[in-house]
Amino acid sequence: SGGGGGGDVRVRAKLVVDATGFESKLTVRESPAAGGLWKELAPGYQIAYGMCVDVAGDKLAPYDASAMTLFDYRTDHLVGSDLLADAEERPSFVYVMPSGEGGCDGCGASAFFEETSLVGRGERRLEFETLKQRLIKRLAFHGITYGEASVREEEYCYIPMGGQLPDRTQRVVPIGGAANTVHPATGYQLCRMLASSTGVAAALSAELSKGDGFDPDAAAAAAHASLWPASNRLQRDFAVFGGEFLGSQPVEILRGFFGAFFALEQPVWGGFLAGWPGLPGNENHATWLARVRFGITIALKFPPKVAATFVAYLAAFTAAYGPLILKSIFTPVFEIGVGPPPPDPGLRARRQRARDVYVTGDAAAKREAVEMLRSGRAGGTPRGEPSPQVELLEEEEAREEEEARE
Repeated sequence: SGGGGGGDVRVRAKLVVDATGFESKLTVRESPAAGGLWKELAPGYQIAYGMCVDVAGDKLAPYDASAMTLFDYRTDHLVGSDLLADAEERPSFVYVMPSGEGGCDGCGASAFFEETSLVGRGERRLEFETLKQRLIKRLAFHGITYGEASVREEEYCYIPMGGQLPDRTQRVVPIGGAANTVHPATGYQLCRMLASSTGVAAALSAELSKGDGFDPDAAAAAAHASLWPASNRLQRDFAVFGGEFLGSQPVEILRGFFGAFFALEQPVWGGFLAGWPGLPGNENHATWLARVRFGITIALKFPPKVAATFVAYLAAFTAAYGPLILKSIFTPVFEIGVGPPPPDPGLRARRQRARDVYVTGDAAAKREAVEMLRSGRAGGTPRGEPSPQVELLEEEEAREEEEARE
């Protein structure tokens, strides 16, 4: 990266923790096969336009001024407009979050409105301008008025969702978005990131505390195992399928789906929205048996058309991408005859050999170069510059000599 003087800055570290977000240049993603897929399942995107305004008067109906509205998928505000057909095929909903008294004379509540496309990719990914126009028409239809001068905190929300998990064999340790902790069916992430961070921190701390026995490969492996053990991966696979289903449906199906979803007990639907160990309600989704129970319960509440669409999509998804969702809900069937992998006593030795070849390199050759460079400097006529690998060795030896003198 550019330094204060315009040059590059080199940072030496025992570990690299990547908190640069989902679209990271540091974290490598695993292959589809490693994730249990027959082919690539690219990320989808949650796109939303939002704004905070001071509502004129006290007109916030049909929304509750004392509560947050999650999913309003109605399209009656678009009847008779050229936006209706698109809104029925590529649905969006509105979030409404009242935030107290407005900041102007004659204002009622201050509220945040956000028109949101839950998840989509390609042609089903909605545009910010489309969402803005839908929101303006929605508010006008309901008689919710506001002064243009009160519009503030406009939000252009872009959240990558789903996609492949990080490659578990890399040394880089991702956290948050880089670690795919964004919920693949809701876009929620903050609490999931915070909940996951304690395990990662504990894994890294345990290895760092070994002093000279520190092994960066072991530290990274422990961190990756903490983030995405088999149980978390299976639960995520269930949510990935959910996100794919929701992102492919017209508004009629989504209304029926969410009508059934919110008819479940609050800890059940809340646990799905959170979906991470340690968060409220997660016990309703953390095991294959809990996911079977959840699936049967919500399916019994589906309207017939939603149920038929869901079954058809399950079959189509499985035919295209493999039995990802089936493994998530019928886990014991897929584990028949398959035990845990045996311990690999040679793993550490193979990693050390790899470091000897790709990291350490030919130490003797580099040391010879260091000695010759030093000899040239001592004679006052340096005739060369070290290669980066040689320079690293020279710096390392200089530090060791300085530490020895101290």
